[in-house]
Amino acid sequence: MKKFIPILIFFILVLTATFYLSKGSINEFKDFLVEENIEYKEVSINPNSTFDKRLLGKKPHHLQITSDVFLHIYKYPSNAIAQKAKENFIRKTEMLDMTGHNLYVADEMFIILEFDGRLNDANRSIGAKIEEFK
Repeated sequence: MKKFIPILIFFILVLTATFYLSKGSINEFKDFLVEENIEYKEVSINPNSTFDKRLLGKKPHHLQITSDVFLHIYKYPSNAIAQKAKENFIRKTEMLDMTGHNLYVADEMFIILEFDGRLNDANRSIGAKIEEFK
C-alpha cells in the first residue's frame, strides 16, 4: 500500500503539470493572434453545439473573431493526439449538416475555424495565420 501512494502523487503531479502546460500554449496562440492584428474575444457558446463537445476528454476554448467567425481550440499533450481529435471530429460529424468550418492541427492543438456562409478572403486569411502558427 505504501508503494502506491508515491505513484498516485506522481500521477496527480503529471496531470496538474499537463493542465498548466496546455493553458500556456493556448495563451501563446492568443498572443500570436494579437501580434497578427486579429482581434477576438473569449466567449461561451451553446453547450448543445457540436463545436462545444468534448473530444478525447478535452473541452474547447472559444474565441469569437467576428459575429459569424469563431475559433474552437482543443489543447492536447502532442500533435499526434490533436490529429486523433481531428479525425474523431470528422468521424462524428461527417453525416451532419453543419455550418462552414476548416480544421487545423497546430502546436499540439486541434483548431476549428467556424464561419457562417461561404469561405471568404477574411476567413482564408485567418486560416493562413493558423497555418503559420504551426
